[in-house]
Amino acid sequence: MKKIYLLTILIFSALLLSACKPNYLQENNQSSSSEEQGSSNINSEENAMKNNKYSEAPEVLPESERLNKKIVMKTNKGIIEIELFGEKAPLTVSNFIFLVEDKYYDGLTFHRVDKSINIIQGGDPLGTGAGGPGYTIAEEPPASGDDYKEGIVAMAKTSAPHSTGSQFFIMTGDFGGFSPDYSIFGKVISGIDVVKSIGVGDVMDEVRVENL
Repeated sequence: MKKIYLLTILIFSALLLSACKPNYLQENNQSSSSEEQGSSNINSEENAMKNNKYSEAPEVLPESERLNKKIVMKTNKGIIEIELFGEKAPLTVSNFIFLVEDKYYDGLTFHRVDKSINIIQGGDPLGTGAGGPGYTIAEEPPASGDDYKEGIVAMAKTSAPHSTGSQFFIMTGDFGGFSPDYSIFGKVISGIDVVKSIGVGDVMDEVRVENL
């Protein structure tokens, strides 16, 4: 009887530990009731192989490769076009372009939709909120006048500094509750209706860089 009791305690402890994975963008580590989280939806084996794929972060691209650029994101709900802020956030934009050009985002899902803070979030190869490219980069504080408003695109991170990787979020509406820790690197210039229709599990079929 004593052995059964100890076994039960061990199993319960293991379950508690497994639930304590870090959540990106969760400043207080509490999920709201209006949030959808794809915690159990592990992506395909091909996507999972992208987790920790790289050993070091890319360098800042020359201006000719990061200015006057846009992202064209083809999803299963439609196409989203994002103007990149290559001058305001050179490191973040260089990182995003590097990942896009290596087809890192192709096939990944939006694993989180949180209506309480007006975001959709994607870019995790595991589809759980805990995955990334294998490196992190420093954050670039938003420029003066850049707020987390509808259509803004920014990088997700943990509460720790220098924890930006591949996960990003798009604002589906204005929200003034964020601290200025999340690097703003672009804005939606076409397809905001598509952004607002995205749900957990929707797929980025193809993501590419084009000239504005």
